[in-house]
Amino acid sequence: IRNEPASDHQTWRHLSAQAFQTPYAELERIVEAADPGKDLRRWVDLGCAYGRLGIVLSRLRPTAEFFGIEVSVLRVEEAKRVYAKLGLVPAALRVGDLTRE
Repeated sequence: IRNEPASDHQTWRHLSAQAFQTPYAELERIVEAADPGKDLRRWVDLGCAYGRLGIVLSRLRPTAEFFGIEVSVLRVEEAKRVYAKLGLVPAALRVGDLTRE
């Protein structure tokens, strides 16, 4: 880490990318809490990163439809590669910037 002048804003450069990913066990708890009756059919993840929620849903709610939007082209490309390998629908993942109209 470089020594930088003190400022009044916080940066996140010292953290690894994994620090920002919700663990699979937590994603499972989120699905169970959001859908205890197991009847939600459509799930949308804004800022889906690698689409890990879709992977969890494919196991816990196999009839649910998942759609993920992520700003990073590289993350979406990697997620689509993994989805194809797992037999999931890569088209469920799209590149999009939610800050733009």
